[in-house]
Amino acid sequence: MFFYPIHQSMGQITGTMLMAMGKTRIKSYVGIFFMIISIITAYIVLAPNDLFIPGLNLGASGLAIKMIACQFIEVNLMAFFISRFINTAYDWGHQLIVLFSLLPLGLLIKFFMELLVSILSYPVNIVFVMAASGVLYFICVALLVRFFPNIVGLNKEHISQSISWLKAKFA
Repeated sequence: MFFYPIHQSMGQITGTMLMAMGKTRIKSYVGIFFMIISIITAYIVLAPNDLFIPGLNLGASGLAIKMIACQFIEVNLMAFFISRFINTAYDWGHQLIVLFSLLPLGLLIKFFMELLVSILSYPVNIVFVMAASGVLYFICVALLVRFFPNIVGLNKEHISQSISWLKAKFA
């Protein structure tokens, strides 16, 4: 269930994008199709094994897996349609690369801050720890984007132009 809200934000973006592009029919068809698929798979994962049409009897865990799988497939299908409408290639693996590079970074910063707090001999305010963790995470992500701009769909030229623009703006 940890991954559901992360991926749900992408679902909100793709749904809004389809509506903004005037492709409400595609959004409706995909939504109706996955509503039907969701009902069928809910029965399959929840139904006991001894019924006329047997299920997997997985309970809440099976329902959680079904929710995540349906969400992942539905959002990627909508993103695929968007990429076709705007004439770009769709790389579904990109979301895995971003997730599995930023998640360990966040965990590493969390452990670093816990270590730092345990070393200090006086009590530290939790708000300070959260703010310091956020600033450190932002700096690390900015450095990651600076040296690997393809993570966010940019190239080194875009990053250089943005840095030049920021320098001119704040100089």
